Amino acid sequence: MTRIGLLMLLNWYCYAKIVVKKVAWKVAKKKGVDLVVVIPVLVNGPLLQPTLNAASIHVLKYLNGSVKTYVNTVQAYVHVKDTALAHILVYETPASGRYICAEGNRMIHRCEVVEILDKFFPEYPTPSMGSKYLFAYVSGGVD
Repeated sequence: MTRIGLLMLLNWYCYAKIVVKKVAWKVAKKKGVDLVVVIPVLVNGPLLQPTLNAASIHVLKYLNGSVKTYVNTVQAYVHVKDTALAHILVYETPASGRYICAEGNRMIHRCEVVEILDKFFPEYPTPSMGSKYLFAYVSGGVD
């Protein structure tokens, strides 16, 4: 099974992003358009809508008791304001290609996320241990 095939089975959102990006590159090449793509990792920050988005749910599940363990993997995060700034910069500055938008060059292990949440919200039931299974969560930048 290909990486994209596996991704399709595991996460439709990421799969859809990959397919749309590939189609956009093909159309841009055919039409002679200079396409610039900003690929943010997991975006967190203030919400504009009244409902939670996927990134907020990703964090909330560690606070509401819905998960007892966390997966043994890492994740990159970026603030929504930094993501907006990245889009402005590629618009205002000569750019081409694709840009990964992440907070520095640091990946955070899920145990560290849980430790941070536990520090700030000790009254909530954060998971106490990691899962023995390794599941690589991929956000956006897979070809």
